Parts: sequence; C-alpha cells; structure tokens
Amino acid sequence: MKVNENAPKYATGARIGGIIGILLRWKGSIYKLIGLDIVIWLVAYYSFYCLYNFGLVGDQRTGFHKVVLYCRDFNKNIPLTFVLGFYVTTVLTRWWGLWNSLPWPDDVIHYLTTYLNGQVKRMDFFG
Repeated sequence: MKVNENAPKYATGARIGGIIGILLRWKGSIYKLIGLDIVIWLVAYYSFYCLYNFGLVGDQRTGFHKVVLYCRDFNKNIPLTFVLGFYVTTVLTRWWGLWNSLPWPDDVIHYLTTYLNGQVKRMDFFG
C-alpha cells in the first residue's frame, strides 16, 4: 500500500497520543495557559511532602504542624468572597470600558453621510 505524501496532516485522536498532540499544537489551550502553574504547584507540593515524610523527625514535625496551623488560621482572616468581589468588580469595569469604547455602526454611518457628498444611483432590484 502506497502512502500519499501530499495528504494533509491532520491531528486526530485515533492514534496513541493523538489527543496530547492536538493539545500541544493548540495555541489557545487551557493546558498551555495553566501548565507552568500546575508544574510549579506540583513541585512545591511534592517537595513539602518529601521534606515532611523523609526529612523531619519528632520536634521538627511538631514545629511544621505549628506553621501549618498558623497559615491555616491566617487564611481565615481574609475571606475569599471579599477578594473575589474586588476581582470581579475590576474585570467588569474593564469590560464595560472596552464595550463603551467600541464604535457603533450607526455613528460611523452618520459621519460618512455627513462628510461624503454626491448623488447615489438607486438600484432597481425588480426590473
């Protein structure tokens, strides 16, 4: 069986690794957007995991527990909904500013009819 060399190369999910190939080539992929953050988070998580399980003994683990409890209690001081409220307000304000800065077609048409003079020949659609 002869393989056509000129055939378009489309990524499909039919072969092994096909979906991964599609995701790696896709420029707007959510995985590309958050991939580095996930890798950094996983490295930090497994670093603490290995440090706690293999590097700390007795009193050191107790000290680590105290630091964890302090961080957990500090997290309760700033409610998440309060912070998200500021974030959503900022996003909506920016979006509304962009929406209001868009030129509308009727404004453009009014400017064009004001500055362009001359006669327009009417087209007869029915005859």
